[in-house]
Amino acid sequence: QQDITSIALEYGFSSSQNLAKAFAKHFKSSPTKYRKQHSIKLQSNPGTTQSNFGNVLGNNGNAWSLSEAYTVNHTQSTDRSNAMNITLKELPDYHVAYIRRLGPYGPEISETFERLAQWAGPRELLANGQMISAYWDNPEITPPEKCRTDACVTVAKEIKVQGEIALQTLPGGKFAVYHVELADDEFEQAWKDLYHKWMPDSGFQPEDKPSMELYYNNPEDHPEKKWVTDICVPVKPL
Repeated sequence: QQDITSIALEYGFSSSQNLAKAFAKHFKSSPTKYRKQHSIKLQSNPGTTQSNFGNVLGNNGNAWSLSEAYTVNHTQSTDRSNAMNITLKELPDYHVAYIRRLGPYGPEISETFERLAQWAGPRELLANGQMISAYWDNPEITPPEKCRTDACVTVAKEIKVQGEIALQTLPGGKFAVYHVELADDEFEQAWKDLYHKWMPDSGFQPEDKPSMELYYNNPEDHPEKKWVTDICVPVKPL
């Protein structure tokens, strides 16, 4: 069973109170009262983040669209959202060698990438490989110490690994891709902008796949020491 706070954060609300306001405006009833009256069971499929809360039937027999709740909860202007350099793209699967890190999301992943580079460099895998950070957890729900980040480099399928290096295929599909140039301390805000400014009015919701950052440069070569990056969030229609 999924609690209301988890559902609120999952769908982009800043708190369960804001979700409750949106729900009450639509149903003329609080979520708790409605659940008791209609015996709603908030169930999530194993391995997914989608609950049937987004498909609750109202008294008139029509499904309550999460897009309605987004409209109630978010007042960011369309112009501001459109100013963000975000496009929808079909990304391929990425076969990668990686090292996993447990801990808060942030620049600390650089140490993990250094260890990965120590393995990949002598094998001449860095020149043609795509460097990727893969994020598996929602930091607004998962405790920081349990958040999983994979420091990855794309490799050919015949590559062999050992020790702490592992292999996996990051699933492709439809992604919202936010192209940015960021300093180390600007990544967190960029992610928040994508989720809280662009996502609510996009007609899409996050899909249960890892999100990614794709890196295209060495920031030491950038005039402002910034990363040229694609922030990639898997999405599906509401």
